[in-house]
Amino acid sequence: MFSSPHTVSDVITHTVAAVGLWASFKDMVGMMRDRGVSALPVLDGRVPVRGVADHG
Repeated sequence: MFSSPHTVSDVITHTVAAVGLWASFKDMVGMMRDRGVSALPVLDGRVPVRGVADHG
């Protein structure tokens, strides 16, 4: 592993967008496009983060 002067805080998105587990795929893709992100945390209201959806 290499050394870096940066921390995770330097590169994270500070205004987080998330998608609900029951959101439509179309809505998820639109949110990714509108926010310029390639992944979104998925929430279901029971656990902090249910998973991560990416465009992969």
